[in-house]
Amino acid sequence: MSVIQTYPIGITGGIASGKSTATKILKEKMNLNVVCADTISREITKKPSVIKKIAEKFGNDIVMNKQINRAMLRAIITESKEAKKWLEDYLHPVINREIKKQVKESDTVMTIVDIPLLGPYNFRHYDYLKKVVVIKADLETRIRRLMERDGKNRQQAVAFINLQISDDEREKIADFIIDNTNLNDQELEDKLIATINNITNLTN
Repeated sequence: MSVIQTYPIGITGGIASGKSTATKILKEKMNLNVVCADTISREITKKPSVIKKIAEKFGNDIVMNKQINRAMLRAIITESKEAKKWLEDYLHPVINREIKKQVKESDTVMTIVDIPLLGPYNFRHYDYLKKVVVIKADLETRIRRLMERDGKNRQQAVAFINLQISDDEREKIADFIIDNTNLNDQELEDKLIATINNITNLTN
């Protein structure tokens, strides 16, 4: 159990915005604990009861070697917003409980809570976050990064981006916004340091 009361800061951003790089900097360069919703989600979807529920919804073909075929599941929710909503609604409560548990156990003054899907539609579930930082990048930059990083064609990249909420929606819950369109890693680090210092000053 943590001996200090940590200050939880949410970080979010669309696919290929640079959020993962930002989170890595906060963890490795600034020595802040990071609670990652995606990591928790992967662990939860290994549980037999969860596998059974997902298979009931999407069919037994979704299970391979007693595990969820994540590539197939990703393809399904990319094609269907209804499927994506069902999955989020089902997994969200248990993921959120684990996030809260890990935040409570954190032993750094600030704890970064990495939630890719954070937005106005679900923010009420994360009212324990003291501040929210949004990492953004323009559309063409994100498309290019997806094509270079993941080998997607332009159509696939656009489909992935459009499946998520827009930056305009994310910014409605933001306390701080970092535009990562043209930043290198050092420039992004400098922006993050300035943001964390700003938050520190606000809390003192």
